[in-house]
Amino acid sequence: MDEGQIQAMVYELDKQVAVLQQRANSADKAVIVALTDLGRRLDEMNQFRAQINAERNTFMTKDLFDAKHNELGAKVEALALAKSNLEGRMWMLGAFIGVATLILNIAMRYLFK
Repeated sequence: MDEGQIQAMVYELDKQVAVLQQRANSADKAVIVALTDLGRRLDEMNQFRAQINAERNTFMTKDLFDAKHNELGAKVEALALAKSNLEGRMWMLGAFIGVATLILNIAMRYLFK
């Protein structure tokens, strides 16, 4: 091999080294960007987890819900019973007023003739 061929090979090797270094630098930059983005995402996930843990304390437990639901159910039943009792009393009052009016009309008819 002569001197020109050696220099050409060295030149080609230098070009390949430069390309490989550029690729390595690009890969390093890509890794840095990916790590930065991963860190940002992990921070967001940690904030989301903290928010969920904070909100978890504001929700009612199932046991407490069941107890309150049963308590409200008993109150609704008591109100329904009181309503039907009042409806019965009003029906009886209406019947009494009707009968009293009838008796009064009959009495007035025979007394004031």
